[in-house]
Amino acid sequence: MIDTNTDTNNGPSLARSFPYGGIRALVVEDDRLAGKWLRHELENKNASCEIAESYDKAEEMLNRGEDFDLFLLDFTLGLGSRTGLDLCRVIRSKSSAPIIFISGNRNPDVVASCLEAGADHFLQKPIHSDILTGHVNSALRRVYGDGRKNGVSPPKHPGPLLDISLDEGTNLLCCEDRVAALTKREMVVMDVLIMGFSHLVSREEMIFLTNSVVMKMNARYLDNLVSRIRKKLASVTSKYEILTVRSLGYALVQKNGANDNTDDPQ
Repeated sequence: MIDTNTDTNNGPSLARSFPYGGIRALVVEDDRLAGKWLRHELENKNASCEIAESYDKAEEMLNRGEDFDLFLLDFTLGLGSRTGLDLCRVIRSKSSAPIIFISGNRNPDVVASCLEAGADHFLQKPIHSDILTGHVNSALRRVYGDGRKNGVSPPKHPGPLLDISLDEGTNLLCCEDRVAALTKREMVVMDVLIMGFSHLVSREEMIFLTNSVVMKMNARYLDNLVSRIRKKLASVTSKYEILTVRSLGYALVQKNGANDNTDDPQ
């Protein structure tokens, strides 16, 4: 598993932002929760992220010519015979973007083979959020430098640009000159929704992410919490709304993006 705990007693944390905003990353991970946590960590720093849960899916995306600025790979990719090492070789034949392994495999020969195949780092699970950020920063700077190193331009993929924000110091939801006070739990849930803007966040993912930060809760409690946040969001802006997709999860969207597959969590 991934280590989502933050130790605040061991000095200052590492930089929490990436050297370039809006990088586009591909996470290849057959453990759904680990993949979703990695996506959350990347999107929390203004990166966009796609997840492939198998070698075949990742290869399909690469063969379509999809462009990524960063790759995070597990070594073991499901039941197939092909591994992250095989995928690393494929990626390196097409791209100079950073490749970072995050794996529970501790075999020295595996680690050495992945690094020799072109990986920038091989990190062991569990991994702390700040450690992940530090290695990603290091790999991005090595490859992209000042934007001219090795003839590679810095990433230009735009991250989500919203006119709503969270003030962590005062626990306020802000939109232009309007604010609404949120509880600590509401702040955590709203942060996840903003980072996943326009994408469905499943109940399973939301509970996993929020339980690891401030609370323990079940689906019923989460529905009630989202319902309260929805009302507070409506008090500061009419541009966005939180949709609840039946039996699945939630999505923060612009109001003209609503569809008929949603209902209120009552």
